[in-house]
Amino acid sequence: MPSIGAGHTSQGPTIGDIARDGRFLTVRCSPAAQVILLGNVGGATHLAGTALTAADLPLERFDGGWCRVAVRDARGRQAWSNPLWMDG
Repeated sequence: MPSIGAGHTSQGPTIGDIARDGRFLTVRCSPAAQVILLGNVGGATHLAGTALTAADLPLERFDGGWCRVAVRDARGRQAWSNPLWMDG
């Protein structure tokens, strides 16, 4: 599973690693309430829980476009990645 190595900005949470594994993006992060994948398409894909430190998010809606990862902690603070281009 190759690491994508995207930089990120944060208000508190951290994104430790983003890797593409076939049709999924695997995100490792500090404890989070939500891990969100959004981009140049309508809607977003997300996983919600308590103290999430990893998430596998499907990529099919982002084929040929771009997406970014956002991580939101229990206090509402966010971290977000630079855009990631998905080329099918």
